[in-house]
Amino acid sequence: MAGIGKEKLMAGIEHVDVVHFTHTDFGYTDHQIVCTESRIKYIDMALDLVLQNKNKPPQRHFYWTCEGSEPVLTWWEKSSTRRKNNFAAAVRDGFIEVTAFPFNQDGFASAEEWEKMLNWLPDELWNKVSPKVAMQIDVNGFPRAGALAAYRKGIRYIWLGTNGGALFNGIWAFKWNIGNRQSVFAWNTRGYSTPAYSLFHEEDWRKGPIPEVSDTRYRPPVPGDIFRTDRKSLEKAHALCIKRLKEIESGGYPYNRIVLSSTNNWRGDNDPPLPLLADFIGRWNEMGFSPSIRFTTLSSALEEIRKAAGGEIPSFEGEWTDWWSNGTASTPHELSASRKARLFLRAINSKMWPREIRTCQEQEIDKTRRELSLFHEHAWGSGFSVAIPNCAASRGQCAEKSALAYRPLARAEKMLSELVRKKLERKGNGICVLNPCKEPFSGWIELPTDCLRGEYKAVREAKTSNTQNLVFESSWDYFGQIGSRKDIGSTNIPRVFPDQVPGKMVKFWVENLKPGETRKYEPVTKPVLRKKGIGNKVRIKHGKDAWPVSLRWEGMHEDLLNGAIGDFVSLEARCPHGLRYDPVFGSFKSPTLKERKMLRDKHYRIRESAGKTRAVYEENKHTIVFEQYLEHPRLRYLFRRLEIYKDKPKILLNIKLYRKSAPESAEVFYVKFGFPFKKVMPFLSNGGSIFQLGGKQIPGTCKDYYAIDGWAAYETKKGHYLWNGSDSALVTFGQPNDGLRLEEVPHSSEKLLAIVYNNMWWTNFPRDSYGDMEFNFAVEWRQRNSMCLDSKLLQNWSSAVSMKPAVAVI
Repeated sequence: MAGIGKEKLMAGIEHVDVVHFTHTDFGYTDHQIVCTESRIKYIDMALDLVLQNKNKPPQRHFYWTCEGSEPVLTWWEKSSTRRKNNFAAAVRDGFIEVTAFPFNQDGFASAEEWEKMLNWLPDELWNKVSPKVAMQIDVNGFPRAGALAAYRKGIRYIWLGTNGGALFNGIWAFKWNIGNRQSVFAWNTRGYSTPAYSLFHEEDWRKGPIPEVSDTRYRPPVPGDIFRTDRKSLEKAHALCIKRLKEIESGGYPYNRIVLSSTNNWRGDNDPPLPLLADFIGRWNEMGFSPSIRFTTLSSALEEIRKAAGGEIPSFEGEWTDWWSNGTASTPHELSASRKARLFLRAINSKMWPREIRTCQEQEIDKTRRELSLFHEHAWGSGFSVAIPNCAASRGQCAEKSALAYRPLARAEKMLSELVRKKLERKGNGICVLNPCKEPFSGWIELPTDCLRGEYKAVREAKTSNTQNLVFESSWDYFGQIGSRKDIGSTNIPRVFPDQVPGKMVKFWVENLKPGETRKYEPVTKPVLRKKGIGNKVRIKHGKDAWPVSLRWEGMHEDLLNGAIGDFVSLEARCPHGLRYDPVFGSFKSPTLKERKMLRDKHYRIRESAGKTRAVYEENKHTIVFEQYLEHPRLRYLFRRLEIYKDKPKILLNIKLYRKSAPESAEVFYVKFGFPFKKVMPFLSNGGSIFQLGGKQIPGTCKDYYAIDGWAAYETKKGHYLWNGSDSALVTFGQPNDGLRLEEVPHSSEKLLAIVYNNMWWTNFPRDSYGDMEFNFAVEWRQRNSMCLDSKLLQNWSSAVSMKPAVAVI
């Protein structure tokens, strides 16, 4: 019996470590509430299996890896002292492991959110479970910011279980240099639910759709279904194992041992522990098969593979960009809400507020930050999200996920208002403007006219007595009556209330409001004599339909923007049923970029918007404003508004559009900007970690588009350019690159395209976001000698152009 399976293994792999976990999706297989409750139950099941098998021979012990700390925290808070002690003992004895991150991320977390995720567990619990590995699976990239945050917590191992083949081939273990002379041992596997299972089985046992927990027509596997332990089944599994390992070896695998993972194979995701694994591995080793197999936890397996690899591993540095990050653009409303909430939290974190009230808000801040972090968890919806977008499973999960953006936004707005009121409670009547940002602010302050509660025509600054006239503009009259068509703008699709009622909004200019400064203004009933405006220091060149195509201020040697200033472009499937490409597995699988481009152009077309009206402009004391309506076949309306500062190189661009519902469509929307230089690679940021386009990037990672913190910065000999897209999170360069699977970074980096919508995903994300959408952008230039590019300064600069000061009428 002991000699069975001792024939020489032609591949060099002599040992296999098997790691077992449930793949944690917050949704996808079931509603998020069901997933949360199930994961708590699974931890109990795993602990029971550890305790039941503890007294068996070592080869029959049961091991479990908790891939996310969030379920562990939830379980811990609900468990008895006895169960907690048993769990802590199982971790201490090496039967259960808890990894460092609370869940699997889709790569859009901010620096603050990464820090929160690495401090998800209370210190006492973190010390009890002592995580050693950061694990991210079912994603195809991992931001360097996450690795840096993990490193600061003592993590030296990264495991990435990708769900596709777009990453570099043949590289399993490598040294990832993450910056500041710091590095981690990275393990890159293709797949996460079936690698170990597929080593012994010809086909998946999982059948049909991805069944919900409540679907009694499907059940988890039981003895005799899979991982059979009779002699005949084991011999068949051994033969297949040898074949599979030879295939891995022929692909260049260099080590004599390998680590493979497995979930349950009932559903693959959100699966319970599988007791059969311990019996199968125990029986395999008792029969003396080669390779030997060890059932173990993640860190133990990686420690051994690191020893086996020795110093013979590749070394890479730079960003690990994600191929599936484009799915986030399918939910522009929610993404914008999450970004606004993030800005409010940064404002709340300002030192200008009374410490006692900020201390009272700590629990709310923590809850808000946790929800924003969870918003960026990688699962957005049901497996039916695209196929059956309006079924209860799809809509229910989408609603639950959306709340993780809207709840933090509402809570953050409330907390900021409390800080404002507390700080100003003894200031006396007036209009107070507060700047919580770390950069000075110059710009318009807008107010509903009726909040002034009187017939006022001007405002006087309390400290200097400088007085300026109020500027009145048209806006909404909620619950008002529509008198004529002039009361309704083209973007007012419901046409229930008028939105073009004169004098409903009022604004005044604030100049150089310093960081942390509060400035008070008093309403005045009489207007002042019109003062001469700021001299026009900007030269504007107009293009078709009188829209600006070039802007340059005095003192600049190059334009601020040149060619494209908020042009709208789409990439659309030509076929009526909306052929979707998959960015990882790819619909365009041809080996050369030229062939892939030919295929994409055959099935897709690039279409630009056209002018519907000539641009109109209005000049005031401080700014010049251009407005224009465009038209595009996929949009009910398309409007753009460009505000140009007279006295400094800065523009604000507002894009409003109405996407027509089209569940059958497959399309990407872009807003295009042209800069005046060539061969200048921008600096980007993800999670607060700066990287340069064309700089260090792990081979085979995504170059078609980039997940960013909302800004890009260019450094030239004469100055610095900051582009800010506060409502968007993805950019590409040169042209629409979706589907091309670029091998090199785009050379036309001066053409920046913000990706504002994308429904190319074929699962998981909502299929058909439609209706009114709004996107805000800013571009600003500063002289080179006035600053240097670093992450903190750029984040402060970007936050300042994204967020206006807080305003209170008291």
